[in-house]
Amino acid sequence: MGDFALPARRAAALKVPTLVISGDKSMPVLREAAQRLSEVIPGARLRTLPGQTHNVAAAALAPVLKEFFAP
Repeated sequence: MGDFALPARRAAALKVPTLVISGDKSMPVLREAAQRLSEVIPGARLRTLPGQTHNVAAAALAPVLKEFFAP
């Protein structure tokens, strides 16, 4: 397996609106990664979806994406 780590300096260089999403039932390592990403990416927003794992249900994800992409 390869190293899928995203160097903090690359994440910090993002200049686009960013929404980081995590499920509160996801593995701790995934929740921690989402938290760290949201702290490093300038202006990023973190949303934690209640009752969701990494395999989030479309019904839980859709309203969050709709809100994020709304004009």
